[in-house]
Amino acid sequence: MMRGKSVYKPPLPLTIHKLNYLVIDDRRIEIHKRVGRRRRSRVMLSYHPDGILFVDAPRKTTDRALRIIIFRNEPWLRKEIQKHKNGDLVVYPTQYESGRVLYVLGSPATLRVRKQDKTTVNYHDSSVVVGAPEDAPIRAIVHDWYRQLANTVFYATVRRICTSTNLLEQLPTWKHRFMTSKWGSCSSSGTMHLNTHLVKVPQQAIDMVVLHELCHFKELNHGPKFYELMNRHMPDWKKHDATLTRYQQLLHEQVV
Repeated sequence: MMRGKSVYKPPLPLTIHKLNYLVIDDRRIEIHKRVGRRRRSRVMLSYHPDGILFVDAPRKTTDRALRIIIFRNEPWLRKEIQKHKNGDLVVYPTQYESGRVLYVLGSPATLRVRKQDKTTVNYHDSSVVVGAPEDAPIRAIVHDWYRQLANTVFYATVRRICTSTNLLEQLPTWKHRFMTSKWGSCSSSGTMHLNTHLVKVPQQAIDMVVLHELCHFKELNHGPKFYELMNRHMPDWKKHDATLTRYQQLLHEQVV
């Protein structure tokens, strides 16, 4: 019996339905428009494997303009869907409810929500246990807990890296906040800015980001002398930098 030749089937075209959802290769993807507190000058798209395309756009952007942008980014969307099919990327939960997975210093932790009068957050036995009154904003409570955890973890990390490298004579001024595009930065005034999301990645990756910013106090650009410092104080820094790629999706979460 002869086998028939396989027939190439081109991918089905993307279709958008009233900017509520789109269909790509028979897969339905919800479209969620988000309006944050900070002012935006451009549209940003981010795909979540729960089947959601988040659209962050300036308030006055028309639906027609957004449709055009989504269509133009169809190749990007297909690549994002395929990347998440491979299952190697860490993602944030779209709903903060019992059973969802959070990340603490690179380790997965199951979110447990319990009803009680007083708001508490405890981390133990691979679980983040949130006790709160009914209808309390669990997402905001968890984000506040991450901020408090970052205060402790980042202070200890900055102090330890500064002491072990002797790059600076004293601890630098540093701050942290949730950022959407970078893990850390240094301002011209000499302040180190760290991304609060870093408390979700492994400690070695946090060390690498802190060292990176400390080296910028000596070398402002990414020239040979900068990488000489990185290689001297952390020979395997590239491995930890690659680790952050797995957690890049976390930057797309809208933090309250």
